Amino acid sequence: MDFRTDNPLFLRNLQLYPLLTDKPIEYRLHAIDTLLDEKKIQIEELDTPVIDKVDLNNLGDQPLLIIDGEEIAGAMQNRIVSASTFIPAKTRKTLSVVCVEEGRWQSIGRFTTGFCSYPRLRSILLTKRPVNELQQDIWNEITQKIVSTRINSVTSSMHDIYKGLDDELNRYLEDFSTLNDKAIGFIGVAGNRILGCDLFANNSIFRQFERKLIRGYAMEACELTKKELKNPDIINFVKSISAAIEEERSGKNTRIHFAKRNLAGQAVFDKKVLLHLSAFPS
Repeated sequence: MDFRTDNPLFLRNLQLYPLLTDKPIEYRLHAIDTLLDEKKIQIEELDTPVIDKVDLNNLGDQPLLIIDGEEIAGAMQNRIVSASTFIPAKTRKTLSVVCVEEGRWQSIGRFTTGFCSYPRLRSILLTKRPVNELQQDIWNEITQKIVSTRINSVTSSMHDIYKGLDDELNRYLEDFSTLNDKAIGFIGVAGNRILGCDLFANNSIFRQFERKLIRGYAMEACELTKKELKNPDIINFVKSISAAIEEERSGKNTRIHFAKRNLAGQAVFDKKVLLHLSAFPS
């Protein structure tokens, strides 16, 4: 996919560079929020619950996209999705997930939708390591975030951090409508640091995730008020992402993962259509 950046939008200290394309792809799918509200998907623990897997049944007539770091809250414990996942209509799939609530293993009812993880947490999901080591790194990051934000959480929950900073995060979105009516994603920058990038097939898909993603980027931005000396190299960041897609994408792969010297990312496809890509400085 060919894409380029536009002039940034400033939301307090968070800069969002819209990503545009001259060749938007016609494609329709739904996000988890809509389908759960309409009871067109079911998310449940496995018959014997385990920490790193849940069962999702798409009962609807439209395909579903869940993106990396997206939270499902409730059941035995809150989880985040390990990698962006495409689920066709009328399809059941076992999702790989990671726990973001270390101190609970007890059912509190059905899964509901939650927040989207902040870029630093999502970048940890891209590291290749045994599941137990990845899980511990995620818990360690959440513990550090709880300490730095001074949020009280009995169960060491990422969800509690977002709830505790709700007023602060809402200030980033005051009077915000949409980034750009042609945008297919954005690059987020704070404190002159590139936080990451999210890219979708078209504007209609992006709009379903836009506010949830921005809140995640704002979660990281609110702690990065000190500016660094150099402006971030947005142009080379975009070039690196494009090169990584070209290098890793081949044949009928439905998912790619890339880890370069200064970049890590992942993407999910339906045939030749790039549905979602996320990338973060490493």
